[in-house]
Amino acid sequence: MLVWISWLTIALVLSSHCFSTPKQPPSSVSRERSGLAIRAKADRFFKLSIPEKDLLKKISTASQAYKWQDVQSTMASYSGTAVPIYTAAMHGAFRCREYQAGAAFFEKCQQASSILDVPVYGLALKIHGKLGNHEMVRKIWNQTLRDCNLTDTLATARISAAADAGDVETAAEILDLIDNTKGLSIEVHHVNSAIKACWGSKKRMNKVAQYFFDLLPKLELKPTLISYTNLIGALETGKLQEVVVAYRDMKRQQISPDTIFAETYLASLMQMRRKKGVSWTPQKICDAILDKERVEVVERSQAAREALADFEKAGVKLTRLSVMIRKALERLPC
Repeated sequence: MLVWISWLTIALVLSSHCFSTPKQPPSSVSRERSGLAIRAKADRFFKLSIPEKDLLKKISTASQAYKWQDVQSTMASYSGTAVPIYTAAMHGAFRCREYQAGAAFFEKCQQASSILDVPVYGLALKIHGKLGNHEMVRKIWNQTLRDCNLTDTLATARISAAADAGDVETAAEILDLIDNTKGLSIEVHHVNSAIKACWGSKKRMNKVAQYFFDLLPKLELKPTLISYTNLIGALETGKLQEVVVAYRDMKRQQISPDTIFAETYLASLMQMRRKKGVSWTPQKICDAILDKERVEVVERSQAAREALADFEKAGVKLTRLSVMIRKALERLPC
């Protein structure tokens, strides 16, 4: 199968490295625009009473409106066993980024019912992935595979959790699992998550990220803005030309940049994103870039200036970090 072959290639790429302890990738791409958010829906398996249906509607409405206090207050007095109600509350917690509360809802759901379904497991995987509870993710995944048939919802949730963990090996395994499961097919958001896992890894995964990206045309899938954002984030550890070529390819595809892409591209050009705990100022950015060889300083600065001109022309709003980079470029002698 296609992805099994790709994993052999990935193993060769990483032959001189072992997989490291995962870490959280940059928070700038953790957003619902990835299309990976799981919508909590009442499974037909569960029979709800009229009051429970009303409660479910109330929680779902509050969730869609990002009204976390309404979700929280509604669930405060609930002690029933209806899995769809806990699922709706978890969905609200996920949308509102109240991940600890979402994990607590899942624990209560497990205590209330011995029968769980795909939506609740999918949300549990994503919530614990966001919390960095990697051992819990593995435990839930094993339980999920015992209780449920593999669906796109579950596969998407698991590979998303792997992306949050920077767990490239698991991301590749899930792609392989999808590829070998009847009725399922690898979609662009699955590949995007695999690329994101490379971005979040502690090891140099630029070659693996590029390999995942190159799967898209082989699968007859078109890259999205997220594909390029994740790829360029991961390519930071590679050569400058790889980053620039990826951006040029995106422009040829006529994919417009957004705020998050702009920051990601500029930060990858300047090789800044991985320096955690640094409070960047224009002067510190100048100092960091000037530590490189002069030719590289010129090439990276020129690429960043050209990109900023593109972003201005496209009307892209810049983040604070992007503005800092722009100010730093004004101070550079080349």
